[in-house]
Amino acid sequence: GDDRMQYQQQSPQVFEIPFNSETKWMLTIHADDLQAGAFRMVLKGAPERVLAMCTRVLNEASTVELTDQRRAEINASLHKLMSGGRRVLCFAEMRLDGYADDFVFEGSSP
Repeated sequence: GDDRMQYQQQSPQVFEIPFNSETKWMLTIHADDLQAGAFRMVLKGAPERVLAMCTRVLNEASTVELTDQRRAEINASLHKLMSGGRRVLCFAEMRLDGYADDFVFEGSSP
């Protein structure tokens, strides 16, 4: 509803790589209207694909290193959900700083 529209106005999408069955993920980049030259990259898709690209994980209120032990714990939780017939997606985000205000990402666009 209103929260989504407000977010889209504050952080407009400036780039997209659509989901496809080969990569099993999609990526969007959003401008950050609170900081000039800053963007937020958001990735969502199949857990095994997204986790393979991650080095950190959100642990309650902070991010921590994605160690082999944490990866195994996450995979065990994912397996439990998926074996129960649940469809599971993973989400990841990364802040991109230091770009010119008018920087244009090449490739597909929203």
